[in-house]
Amino acid sequence: MTEIARELPKTVKTAQKPQGVRQEKVIKPVEIAKRESPQPKFTISDKRQTEDQTQATSAQIIPLTNTPNVISGLIMDPTGVPLEGAVLVVRDAGGIPVRALKTNKLGQFLSATPLASGEYSLEIESETAAFKPTSLSLNGQVVPPLGIKGEVRTS
Repeated sequence: MTEIARELPKTVKTAQKPQGVRQEKVIKPVEIAKRESPQPKFTISDKRQTEDQTQATSAQIIPLTNTPNVISGLIMDPTGVPLEGAVLVVRDAGGIPVRALKTNKLGQFLSATPLASGEYSLEIESETAAFKPTSLSLNGQVVPPLGIKGEVRTS
């Protein structure tokens, strides 16, 4: 080992910068992350509850569509775990069912076609959680994804 150490030079010379070459600052990924703090597109708002109805909130998920009056979102159990196979029935102001949607393995739902502007109620059926009817008002604008959280089933 001592033989190798004797062969190495004691000082190391650095290369000179060639004339006319501009030195650029290298930005590390950590510095970029500090500069750009992404803001969530949607926030979960407080639920306004009455005894029989719950106002739908927007979920923190990426929008699945940019078509006005198309509903999408996430259905969760009381602990916040997404529910697979939950059925969402959309009823118009007259109580007539206009859509029936089923959640995928990630608890997500999406209506394929837009609904007419107006007032709707959403009823969710699941074997593992209970849900109060949820009201929804559509007015020809893009609807942010909904986040609907169930309650503990009592029987």
